[in-house]
Amino acid sequence: MTSNFESQVIPGFSQDRPSRGAKSCHRPRHFMTPWTRIPLLVAALAVVPPATAAQPRDGQAFDDWSVRCEVPKGRLEEHCFIFQNLTITGTGERLMHAAAGYLTTDGKPAVTVTLPLGISLPPGIRLAVDGRELARFAFERCDQTGCFGAVALEDPLSTALTSGKEAQVKFMDGNRKEIVVPMSLRGFRGGFDALK
Repeated sequence: MTSNFESQVIPGFSQDRPSRGAKSCHRPRHFMTPWTRIPLLVAALAVVPPATAAQPRDGQAFDDWSVRCEVPKGRLEEHCFIFQNLTITGTGERLMHAAAGYLTTDGKPAVTVTLPLGISLPPGIRLAVDGRELARFAFERCDQTGCFGAVALEDPLSTALTSGKEAQVKFMDGNRKEIVVPMSLRGFRGGFDALK
């Protein structure tokens, strides 16, 4: 009885048989059985480079965060970052613009906050996550779009932003009254990871 294994023909491979009357099963030097070809096939597959992760698209949304891609002044390459705008209900006027990404010239991650003109600058900006204050940083400059400050995105702030639910941005208005602006962190982790 012939086993199924012996009679099986694998597509793409030919079977060499000794000529009638031959005393040995000597096969040509180039002959390889289907089973000896498998390691070569596996080795060939191992050298195929893995697919690269898809780059984020301009306008792509990650829950409450969106992606913006632009070429910064003085640079040749496009840089993408995630951002969130908070507006005043009723007027639609922008109260705060927050962004995160590899925004510095040295390529390190940072969070930037832009707040409206007319606020008190000396107290700076304080950033808390889920009620725990983690960073305090100064305003760097003001222009027609508002007053801008940035902080390096390092631990424990980095971990808190990627695992937290809500951040609070705190600053003083022109009358030195504290303003607390809630900022959703839904989608922050997914959006930030997409930038890597």
